[in-house]
Amino acid sequence: MKSASKNLKSLFYVVRATEVQKKIIEHYLTSGIKVALVDRNCITYILNHPAIYMKMQDMAVNEKVHNDFEMSNKIILLLEMIKYCESVGDKLLVFTSSIATLKYIEYVLSFMKSTWFTDGHTAKTNLLRDQWSWEKGEDFEIIDGTTKSVDRLKIQNNFKNKVLDFG
Repeated sequence: MKSASKNLKSLFYVVRATEVQKKIIEHYLTSGIKVALVDRNCITYILNHPAIYMKMQDMAVNEKVHNDFEMSNKIILLLEMIKYCESVGDKLLVFTSSIATLKYIEYVLSFMKSTWFTDGHTAKTNLLRDQWSWEKGEDFEIIDGTTKSVDRLKIQNNFKNKVLDFG
């Protein structure tokens, strides 16, 4: 019996900051006293998406910034990875140590659901081009520190055992 884990691939990407992110980081680093651990977290939020940083700093986030996913190459890469996995019928696990980033990714998927297939890509499991919902619990799951262990196990087993329907 072949082990399914032999077909699994782990990828590591180095993603450059956008010009907007570079300017925000430069402004951040040149203002006030810095504390290494706090600075690391703030810069990580900026690099994940400036809207995440702004929200974590209790700054007002206007809709234009919040919905401009091109302010973060990480978000762009994530969306491309999701679309690629859809096109070949693969599943995707995304890990982050930031609950704020998980919530932002959830927002991005919800925001994109009405225009998901308008760029011409198709999913191997969506040959009829149905409207996808990007509903939590159906199309994606989130496991964080607040997830109960019994629910965590259920989510993991559902992901592992979910059969992709290729029509």
